[in-house]
Amino acid sequence: GPARRGGLRRRLAGAFAMVPRPLRAAATSGIVTAIFFWSFASDDGLSVIAKAFPSTKPVTGVETSAPTVGLIVDAPSSSAVDVANELQRDGASATIALTSATPEETVGAVHAAGSEVMPRLKPGGPVRWIGTRGQLGKTARGLGIHGHFYYVAPGKGFTLAQDLLGHTAGATPVSGAVKLESGHELGKLERGDFVEITVGDGTSWRPWLRSLIDQMRARGLRAVSAADLVRA
Repeated sequence: GPARRGGLRRRLAGAFAMVPRPLRAAATSGIVTAIFFWSFASDDGLSVIAKAFPSTKPVTGVETSAPTVGLIVDAPSSSAVDVANELQRDGASATIALTSATPEETVGAVHAAGSEVMPRLKPGGPVRWIGTRGQLGKTARGLGIHGHFYYVAPGKGFTLAQDLLGHTAGATPVSGAVKLESGHELGKLERGDFVEITVGDGTSWRPWLRSLIDQMRARGLRAVSAADLVRA
């Protein structure tokens, strides 16, 4: 009960008070350092701090009166042009999210099909977040992107350190308000949302992608690139 818990707290406080002051200071410093590192290098830390600083969360949509949603497609570079062409045939467009530099002809073909490209950041992990700025900058330059840009945050493992380092590179993270793996149904969706889908190599994703576009159209919504949605 409360009395029992209170007694336990007093005993622990008394035990800590018996530790020599230099050791107490070192222990306290170590705890603070651990909390600081956890906050920056874990997605749990990001969630906690995001409650106090909402701007640390990736952008998942925009306010708009237009019946549009921002479609983000996580795809290997080998599928990027096929995805863009498939969308163009369906009267839609998207942002193709890529994790590394891509041949100029691939980027050009995506643009020619009416879609765009955007860097996608890999999960941070315990130490990978250190290279966030370099990874984003290199990928953006390889995609022909300069100045301020948006990038797709990883679905899991996105840390506060990555978010802050991304901002120092002039980049803003976005993420799907709706995230779908191949074969999943669309579910709830509102105008202005980012819809993030994942496709792989091969062509098995084609019927599913067409089905998603048809479902959006049946709800009076049109898929556009994330950049077009933000500009609108």
